[in-house]
Amino acid sequence: MIDTIHERIRLKRHAAGLTQQKLADLTGVKRGVVNAYEHGKSLPNLEWLSKFILICKTNYDYIIDGTGANESVVNDPLEPYSYGFLDLINGLEGKIDKSHLNSIRKKLQKLLTEIGEKQLMSIHLLEQQKDIIELLQAELHIKIKDK
Repeated sequence: MIDTIHERIRLKRHAAGLTQQKLADLTGVKRGVVNAYEHGKSLPNLEWLSKFILICKTNYDYIIDGTGANESVVNDPLEPYSYGFLDLINGLEGKIDKSHLNSIRKKLQKLLTEIGEKQLMSIHLLEQQKDIIELLQAELHIKIKDK
């Protein structure tokens, strides 16, 4: 069993076939930050974890404390946005020129990646809203306590 969050982060990064640099680029941090997370020198924040979980196809429970399923329910974070296009393009294999098919695949993957990045930005905004709500609740609780 993998005992620490740091080990689970490293394991899932390797399983996703990502280098520390590629994961850093995808999550908007420096490679040294990813290295620190993987070696227990620092703990990741929720924003980074949200991105990591989508990119590496895992879930919070597994990463945080090792419980729950190792895999997320959605096998591909871009799948909800592919609208079957990937299947359609794969079905064209052998029917059109291979270089043209690869060009179409790359363009679609780029578009899906952009959509996925927008989803990650939405998650970041939701996390910020959650933090604001928690601060307001704490402030309200303090005011009620003072009365």
